Parts: sequence; C-alpha cells; structure tokens
Amino acid sequence: MNISENGLNLIKSFEGCRLTAYKAYYTEKYYTIGWGHYGPDVRLGMRITQEEADRMLINDMSVYENAVRAYDPIYHWSQNEFDALTSFAYNLGPGSIKQVTANGSRSKAVIAEKMLLYYNCGGHKLEGLVRRRKQEAALFTSGGNTDPEYQHAEPTLRRRCKNDRVRLLQHNCNKYFGKSLEEDGSFGPLTQQAIREIQAASGYLEVDGIYGPKTAAYFKEVARK
Repeated sequence: MNISENGLNLIKSFEGCRLTAYKAYYTEKYYTIGWGHYGPDVRLGMRITQEEADRMLINDMSVYENAVRAYDPIYHWSQNEFDALTSFAYNLGPGSIKQVTANGSRSKAVIAEKMLLYYNCGGHKLEGLVRRRKQEAALFTSGGNTDPEYQHAEPTLRRRCKNDRVRLLQHNCNKYFGKSLEEDGSFGPLTQQAIREIQAASGYLEVDGIYGPKTAAYFKEVARK
C-alpha cells in the first residue's frame, strides 16, 4: 500500500509549498523547503522550482510509508488509516509510528487518541499542530470511507495550498456564491478573501479565511438548496 492522492493533499494542505528555504520554527536544527522537506541537505538561501518541490515530496514518501507499512501485518491498515499515519510520520519523523502504536501493542482506538497529543514544537503548543492532529485522527477513524462528500471536506484548505481541491473550491465559490475567482488551483489572497466574505455572510462561521470542516458543511448546505 502507498499513500493516496487524498493523503498527499492532506500533507500539502498543512505543509504549504515554499520554494525558498526557511525555518518553520526558530528552534529547529535544519531548514525546510518545498512541501515540508526538512533535513541537512536544505541550506539557508536555497531555492528550488515547483517541479522540484513536487518531485521531492514523492521521493520523500517512501521512508514514511515504510514506517507505517511495517505495522500492516498487525493492523491491516485501511487506505485512510495508512494515509493519516503517513501524514503523521511525515510531520514527526518515521520513529513516531513506533511511538504512537507503542510498537504495535495499542488498539486502533487508542492510536487515534494518542495521535491528538503530538502538538508541541520546541516545548510549545502550536495550534497549527492541534488542527493537523485533529484532521489526521478524523481521517484515521473514518476507516475505509471513500464517499465523495467526505473526501470533499478533507483536508482543510488554506493560503499557499495548490491542488485540484482548491480548484474545486474556487469553482464552488463561483457557482454557489457568485464569486469571480480564477479556477487555477492556487489558494492565494483573492481566494482567501472570498472565503472570508462567505464566512461573514453565513452569520455564524469564524471569519478566518480557512476552508475547514464547518465551512465545508456550510458550502454543502448552500449547494443543496
């Protein structure tokens, strides 16, 4: 089993893609580039192309997939479970799978609970990691759910996301809310502003410019009318 497109999109939605090396948190030892590629091969001032970033992500996957795959004889992962844990490992390192499963001794229910606890970086609780763990745990506990509506709601989309889900989101903004966004698959400032306006018009959504589960539910509600 390999990570699916849905799993890659989950990773992309949280990592974002930056073509110049940066430190996601000041205490980190190495720099990050592309879709969250991190390590000693990334240097200050390093720049890459979008094609290189996409290729780097695919090449990076094997070590994290292998970490999850090692426990398949015990758990017999569904695709969604595999995707969620691969995203988890990509963020925390391949050794995190041994930790969160307690080397294969925990049940799937306990694994899902423990996943939610990995939200610190440099000794500090990061809300971005809290959101990511919730998304990963939700995907993990969905089992084999491949319903199109479910997939449409996952993962959360925000600034710097670039994928077909953003293109679908832009299409739905235009179709159901009268926006005039270019359907280019890139979540830029205009798409963010459109989401803010839609959230404000709902009368109850948080106006944060992020397409999360509650905003997705509102989109579906409007589409059904």
